[in-house]
Amino acid sequence: QTCPLLEKPAARCAALHSANLTMSTRTETMPLSDDEVAYLVGRGGQTKFRLENFSLARLNIDKDSAELTGTDDALERARLAIKITLQQRNGGRIDIDFQDMEERKDVETLDVPVPAVGFLLGSKGATLRKMEEKHRVFMFFDNDRKRDGKHGPSKRLYIVGPDRARDSALEESEEVVNFKMGTGGGRRPAIVDNRDQGGRGGPPPRYDDRGGGRYSDDRRDYDRRERDRYDERDRYDDRRRDDSNDRRR
Repeated sequence: QTCPLLEKPAARCAALHSANLTMSTRTETMPLSDDEVAYLVGRGGQTKFRLENFSLARLNIDKDSAELTGTDDALERARLAIKITLQQRNGGRIDIDFQDMEERKDVETLDVPVPAVGFLLGSKGATLRKMEEKHRVFMFFDNDRKRDGKHGPSKRLYIVGPDRARDSALEESEEVVNFKMGTGGGRRPAIVDNRDQGGRGGPPPRYDDRGGGRYSDDRRDYDRRERDRYDERDRYDDRRRDDSNDRRR
């Protein structure tokens, strides 16, 4: 029987934290700047939630530090995710030993053709974030190095997490790439964000949620008002021409 607490992501995360914290745990503190605090929390706490969801460590992010509580494994995952997340700010370079990453037992990699990188990321990284939350993994690209792949230059995607979670995230990533490249013959994966970046392989997206489409929404509203205004002007001009013609008769 399915526990009703596990039906919603937030409840599932809280339940997993409770189970994790019954094991041997400890607490450590990471100093942070004000900008780093805001970035790690994210809009509505979404970045903090994803980091907790992946690492199973509890994060208490305050004005000048992050207090991490969990098992040794959970703390190690949290430190790794926080380090990479902060390095990704403003399209920053990820400064880690990728060779060491590939030797970890909890890491899978996928070489993604450059034309499919933007498609897999989604608008501002939205698709990758959804996959991270769905599979409870941590995912990022090595954007500095291109590798020769079956379909041309590729960027390597790193997937960090437990065995089954990694396997399911890897399978879905491959499905997305195959759809984009036309090599899988399958359906469009439901997880893909509709606002495809076109695979331009540009700078990595911000990991947090402080983006937004307000400008686009406002612009669409403005354009709609302008169209309505000019439609009304056209109708006014038509009425004037009709009145003028009537007077001539």
